[in-house]
Amino acid sequence: DNSAVQRQSLWEKSYVFRDDVQKRWKSAEFDALLFEAATSVLCVHQHERFAVCGSRDGRICVYDVDSGVPLHVLIGHTDWVRAVTVLRHSSRVLSASSDGSLRVWDLHSSAHDWVTQLHSHTEAVSSVGQHENLVVSASLDCTLRVWDLRTPARPTQILPAHPGGVCDVHVDAAAPLVVSCGGGLGGARGALVSVWDRRMWRPLHSFAAVPAGGVAEPCRMVVVKSSVVVCALYSATPHVFDT
Repeated sequence: DNSAVQRQSLWEKSYVFRDDVQKRWKSAEFDALLFEAATSVLCVHQHERFAVCGSRDGRICVYDVDSGVPLHVLIGHTDWVRAVTVLRHSSRVLSASSDGSLRVWDLHSSAHDWVTQLHSHTEAVSSVGQHENLVVSASLDCTLRVWDLRTPARPTQILPAHPGGVCDVHVDAAAPLVVSCGGGLGGARGALVSVWDRRMWRPLHSFAAVPAGGVAEPCRMVVVKSSVVVCALYSATPHVFDT
């Protein structure tokens, strides 16, 4: 029937697209297509037809996913842009930088300038999580800072998180949880993953992740799916926990 033909067509298109991506990746065509005007890209976020890239020179480049055509160049950060995300249900981009600040940009603004600056961290901001008006920033100053985009002048909470610096943070949209990861004080607690209750902003659990060789190293990235937390160490060793 027609529905079966449509489903088959979609599957065929997805496989063709996958093969095309693999070929382009191996031949580095994507670098030429999307990033020819940018220095080293540190982070990418894709939202609908936009690809938003943060780079080492402090610029944020916005591209059309289908054509690779650059749409906007956002200039304002004075150091590496380490994280970017498109705020849900809006035309705004949230960025985090090694200059210690977070900035909100309006893609519909003709000036392409930042409209809000969130500045409180004393070291590089390494990651940012967002849900509706809630923003949680992670920093190498060893803290998580909680912001309300409706009143962004100062953070609503400053949470001492990981004594070796906070590398990544995830805000769970389905449950009132925030998961952070970073470094401990060395030894067996070289890599830490912490789960926070965002209703009371208190830690619920902390997990230590130690690679097979026993050498302490910080946790670089955390991914959350349902109640499962996967963290990756700098050595690319994955660890899986249940919240």
